[in-house]
Amino acid sequence: MRLGLCLLLASTTACGAEPLCVDNDGEEQPVCVYEDVDGPPLEYCPDDHWGASDGCNSCGCDAQGVVQCTSNPCTTP
Repeated sequence: MRLGLCLLLASTTACGAEPLCVDNDGEEQPVCVYEDVDGPPLEYCPDDHWGASDGCNSCGCDAQGVVQCTSNPCTTP
């Protein structure tokens, strides 16, 4: 049974590895992957927020594991 469970979970986490994102009840949550233009992809958990790589906008991870970013034009002072 454990092997079957490990195979089922293999698509989201390595068998036996701690999940990256868990809620207050310890349940695994989806992971957002932000494709940063200035470096490797970055992983975030739901409700995380960060500055976009353009330095003008902000991004966040929603409950379904989707990255949402603002798209305001960047202006220089």
